[in-house]
Amino acid sequence: MTTVPPGEQVYVDALRTLREHGIAFVVIGSFGLRLHLGERLEGVTGRPPADCDIVVPGDRATLLGFVEALPEWRVWSWRDPVPPLPEDIAGRFYLRARRGGLILDATYEPLGVTWPELRDTAIERTGIPVATIESIVKTLAVRGGERDRRIIDRLRDLEP
Repeated sequence: MTTVPPGEQVYVDALRTLREHGIAFVVIGSFGLRLHLGERLEGVTGRPPADCDIVVPGDRATLLGFVEALPEWRVWSWRDPVPPLPEDIAGRFYLRARRGGLILDATYEPLGVTWPELRDTAIERTGIPVATIESIVKTLAVRGGERDRRIIDRLRDLEP
């Protein structure tokens, strides 16, 4: 079982709360890698996760459920506080939840992968659905930044 550092446990708690409320999601990004790699993450990314990224279906019920399940988090859609959820959410890509200095982004318009692909291939880590490393690599490749390319190279060099 992969453990996370104490400062990141609040993400695990929030993700478990989402599951308890029936919110469908899959963890991606550096926190997804944390759940796969544990303490080896920093050797791949060079730092701990800056936030927690999840992908959710883009329906209004799921997005509102995300907000309602995490009342201690302040949620925004760009500069608009949520609730209310803006009528036209297309092109806004994600909701950002903040709690102190922590950030939990729920994207409903992922890049490089589709919701069905993530949902159907997710792996359980500590009772949380996590994208496969291959799917996380796809999202990094689409972003295509220098840091993303370095992380992809380091992931390829890891022993299974």
